Amino acid sequence: MIKQRSVTAVYKMSLAAVALTCLVASVRAPAMAQDLESTTDVAKVEAATKYAADWLNGRLKESEYNMPAVTYQGDPITLRWSHHVPAVSGMAKTVYKPGFRLLERLSKGKIKVVERWGRTVHPANAGFEATRSGLTDMTACYAFYNPTTFDLMHVMSLPGIVPSSPAGTRITQEAYDEFFRKEMERTGVLMGFVYTTTPYVLHSKEVLDTLESLKGKKVRTGGGVHAAVWKALGTVPTTMPAPRIYTAFQRGLLDAVTFPDSVSILFHINELQKSHTYINLSRINQEHCISRTWFEALPPDLKVVVSRWAQGFAQAISQEFYVLAGARARNKFREAGIHMVHLSDAETKRWQDAAQPVIDGWVKTNEAKGLPAKKLLEFIRERAQQYAKMTPEQIMRLTVEKPVSKFIVD
Repeated sequence: MIKQRSVTAVYKMSLAAVALTCLVASVRAPAMAQDLESTTDVAKVEAATKYAADWLNGRLKESEYNMPAVTYQGDPITLRWSHHVPAVSGMAKTVYKPGFRLLERLSKGKIKVVERWGRTVHPANAGFEATRSGLTDMTACYAFYNPTTFDLMHVMSLPGIVPSSPAGTRITQEAYDEFFRKEMERTGVLMGFVYTTTPYVLHSKEVLDTLESLKGKKVRTGGGVHAAVWKALGTVPTTMPAPRIYTAFQRGLLDAVTFPDSVSILFHINELQKSHTYINLSRINQEHCISRTWFEALPPDLKVVVSRWAQGFAQAISQEFYVLAGARARNKFREAGIHMVHLSDAETKRWQDAAQPVIDGWVKTNEAKGLPAKKLLEFIRERAQQYAKMTPEQIMRLTVEKPVSKFIVD
């Protein structure tokens, strides 16, 4: 009896040790960027994106920003910024404004940002013209508003080609000089900063959890490739400016809205939805252009400051506004009783297979134009495998410590 008790005790202790080991391993396991885009565990995401938050809010040591010495001795240079979101919006307050204060600090006060918000200078879809004409020096210049003006730059709207917003943001920066620069600069502007969103998931009034449930549903999407993805899934894509979406959804003119979670909160879509369907399928890049005249007039040292700041800023936005604010949004959805749908692996594959012809068609169309679409897709997929193995902090540190050369200039 005594021996039996000893064996049992040892067995129980072994189980406890294994359980403790597993618990420690799970606690210590780093959170890959893609694992954070569907969770409601806000604390986990805050911890994973802390380095980006520290960078954005100026909490790092001066030497940790990897900036050149500022030798320019002239008067401060004004950078006029304009944007369609209100100054009181979460996006303006949590990422844009801290980012501009950081640029002023990194330039040693030699760049001063003047902010204009809420479409007071130009509408959201007029960024290119406003920057070219001198109305503004930097603003949102979204390629998705111009489905026929750009070709290769629509690549990030293809279904499922990058694992996460941080990964897509870094990959876009790496691809810019070879694949995107000509398209951007032929519009008469330079790329300022660009980030990849988290997935455009479904915010709906009905539960949408199978391909069959999507059939015939009127879904607000972006244009071009983005719309083609959702059409391939059986929906009826409907495009409209963001400020009109709430009313259309409220009146039943839309059955569902595709938005990143953090953006749905921005436009109050959560107040109307009953269900939320997560799938890593469709994203977009959000480009922000900068005046060629303004940038080329900068002294060389400040050109490098702006280029490196722009890359870190884009990565910080992807992590703080899209990944972290997205987790906070999903937590809010869950607490409000919104039905949260996570597709099974088998159902996810069905959606991905249904959208595959969009990728095939995009490659075929652009190759026929003499554009290196296949090469670009291979470039993205190769790097996507690499960045899928990295945490948000690792991607942010890489961006800061090894900025991409020839982005704006470097």
